[in-house]
Amino acid sequence: MRETAAINITEAEARETCQRVLASPVFAKARLMGRLLRYLVDQSLAGDPRGTTEYAIGLEVLGRKAEDYNPGDDPTVRVQMGRLRRKLQAYEAQWAQPGEAVIRIPLGSYRPVFEPRRASSAAPAAAQRGTNDGADAVADALAMQPIQLIAGGAADQAFTQGLQEELLNQMVRAFGSVVIGEPHSRTLVSTLRIDPQRLRASVRLMEAPRQRVTWAQQFDLPRGSTIDEQEALAARICEALKQHLALP
Repeated sequence: MRETAAINITEAEARETCQRVLASPVFAKARLMGRLLRYLVDQSLAGDPRGTTEYAIGLEVLGRKAEDYNPGDDPTVRVQMGRLRRKLQAYEAQWAQPGEAVIRIPLGSYRPVFEPRRASSAAPAAAQRGTNDGADAVADALAMQPIQLIAGGAADQAFTQGLQEELLNQMVRAFGSVVIGEPHSRTLVSTLRIDPQRLRASVRLMEAPRQRVTWAQQFDLPRGSTIDEQEALAARICEALKQHLALP
């Protein structure tokens, strides 16, 4: 019977551990995270290191196309692995029992290991279970800076504020929680330019700690000022961001 790394645990016990983690509230609504964790555990148990490369994960889990996928240009796997590590840490801190095997994914590797729960993780689980949704949401939240109008007249400021409200509404529905106004691990920064014929929204995703731009896109519309136009533009931005982050 195959044994996994780090502790003496059978394959059946490893799969049971994985299932217990996936059944926890931390993963209850995180379908992509659950699919990613199950894939990594399956590949690790199969003993084939090729299955846990960034390229393989991009193809098999995130649906990238082999003919145009270059992990060096597309950071999505690294972004999602960071989210998965935070989810696993949240599970360990809030739900794992003393002596229970937990799953960790060491930095620099995408291969999960099964280890005993650390004593430092044993902060009273019962005290934290009631707040796990909020704590996890803060860890995974996107931040959003107010949209800046950098070209346009005074009347265009109202459209900008309306677009801000529509985009915030779309992002909360898509991502569950949004941090407003302050830098975070991932921050959406948007500018708006409006001339007599059209408007252009420029949106970029900044990632800590160096505030690297990991995604940027521009959205053009004929000039308008209606709520429907604000809603349509916000929906386009939000959908493009979801696709970049490979969210369902």
